[in-house]
Amino acid sequence: MFYLVLIIFFILLSASFSSLETAFLTANPLKIFSKEKSHKNTPQIIQLFNNMNQVINTLLVGNTIANISAAILFLLYFEDKGYSFGESLLFSSIFSTLLILFFGEIFPKTFSLKYSVKIVLNFYPLFKVYRFLFSPLSSLLNFLNKQILGNEKQEDFLSREEVEFAFYQGKMDKNEEDEKNFIQKVFNLSSVKLKEIMIPLNEISALPIESGREEILKKIEEKYYSRLPIFENEIFNLIGYINILDILFTRETKEIKIQSFLKKTLFFPELKPADEAMYEMQNAKKPLAFIVDEYGAVSGMVTKEDIAELIVGNIEDEMHQEDSVIRIKNGYIMPGSENVDDLNRDYHLGIVKDNFETLSGFVTFQLHKIPEVGDFFKYNNFIYRVIQIKNRTAQKVKITREIQK
Repeated sequence: MFYLVLIIFFILLSASFSSLETAFLTANPLKIFSKEKSHKNTPQIIQLFNNMNQVINTLLVGNTIANISAAILFLLYFEDKGYSFGESLLFSSIFSTLLILFFGEIFPKTFSLKYSVKIVLNFYPLFKVYRFLFSPLSSLLNFLNKQILGNEKQEDFLSREEVEFAFYQGKMDKNEEDEKNFIQKVFNLSSVKLKEIMIPLNEISALPIESGREEILKKIEEKYYSRLPIFENEIFNLIGYINILDILFTRETKEIKIQSFLKKTLFFPELKPADEAMYEMQNAKKPLAFIVDEYGAVSGMVTKEDIAELIVGNIEDEMHQEDSVIRIKNGYIMPGSENVDDLNRDYHLGIVKDNFETLSGFVTFQLHKIPEVGDFFKYNNFIYRVIQIKNRTAQKVKITREIQK
C-alpha cells in the first residue's frame, strides 16, 4: 500500500510538470498582459517569458525525476509482491509506461492546451516551489545547453504576418490552378516598387526615443501593435523599432530606456523591387524596413505582410473581415468607409446628411474636430464611439442603441 501511495503521488507530480510545461509553451504573454493585468501573479509571470529556457529546463528536470521515481517504485512494488526481478522489471515497465503516458502526459497536456492562461496564472506559486527545488539542476542543464548549442539569442515570437503567410501558402496546395496563380504572383513582385506598397510617413504610429514606460504602454493599448517604430528628434528620422514584448518583460519598478531595447532594421530606396526587399528582409530576419526617398529622408515603412499581401491578397480582409459590419450586443461595429445612405437604408440610423458621404465624415462633422480613439456622441438614440483611427479619420465606429431609463 505504501508503494502504491508513492506511485500515485509521483504520477500526479509528473502530471503537474507536464501541465505547466504545455501551459507556458502555449500561453500568449500579450493576452495575459492585456486580459489579466489585475491578477496578482501577472507581473512575475510576464518576467518568466523572457527566460523560457530556464522555465522549461526546470519542468523537464522535475518531470524526469518524477517519472523515474514512479518506475522504480513500480519495480519495488512487484518485487514486494513476490515476483522475480525479471518479472517485476517487465510488469513495472508496462504499467509505469501506460500510466505515465496517459495520466502524466496526454491528459494533463491536453487539458493545458485549453486552459493554458488560467493554469499559468493560478499555478505560478507551485512553479516557484519547483524552481526553488530544482534550480541547481536546471541551471546546470541550461549551462550545458549553451555550451553545446551556443548562446545565440532566441528569435522573436513568430509574427502574425509570418504565420498567416505560411497559412496561405499551405492553402495553395489545394489545386493546381491556385498553385499556378500563386507562383505567377511571386514572379510579379519584381515589377512592384516599394513606393507603391509602403505605409506613408504620415500614417506611421511611432514614438520618440525618449519615451517612458507610460507612453509606450499607452501606445500599445491604443494600437495593439507587436512592434513600434522609434524616431529621434523628428518623425522623418526613424532609427529603429522596439518589440513590445521586451517592454512587458521588464519590471514595473525599473526605469525604461528605449535605447536598451532598440532594434536596428533595414533602409530601402523607394524604387527597390518588392521581391528583392522580401529576400533581404528574410535573410536579415527583420519584420519591417524603412523606405527613404532620393534625398535620404524616411518617407515610409514596409512590413513583410505588405509584400505578402501582393501574393495572397489582403490578409486582413480575408481573415478578419476588416471592411464588414460586425454585429455586437445592442449594436454594431462599422467601418468608417460605410456610405451614410446605405446605413440609413439598412440600419435605420436616421442620419441627416450634410457635407459628408461616409460614416467617418459624419463622425468628424458631429465632433467638430479630428476624431480620436474614445471620442463619442449621441445621435437619434444611438451612441457613436470611435474605436480605431487611421490617417486622422475614424476607421472603426462602435454604434450602440442608447438604453432608455
